Amino acid sequence: MFKNKWTTDMYMAAALISYGAMVQDIDSSDEKRKKFMFSGLMKGVYVLDDNNQVVRKDLTVDEFEKFYISKKILFPSGYPDSIKQMKSVIYNK
Repeated sequence: MFKNKWTTDMYMAAALISYGAMVQDIDSSDEKRKKFMFSGLMKGVYVLDDNNQVVRKDLTVDEFEKFYISKKILFPSGYPDSIKQMKSVIYNK
């Protein structure tokens, strides 16, 4: 079983969605900041390894976050559309 991961980072949420992750829940209790919950495994995520070689990995949301923070995630072509989706969710009341 995968642990749930909450994030308020819209761009990380968009990256997760662009790799096929599904939003499990949205917390809108704070009007200024939405929280998005993800869980599960993303298959075929392109990342840079320690030698800066592109490799394809299956990642949990926690592992994805570590690569994202270290700027080693390669964004798929659907990433810009995912950002638009996230903005729509955030700014539509």
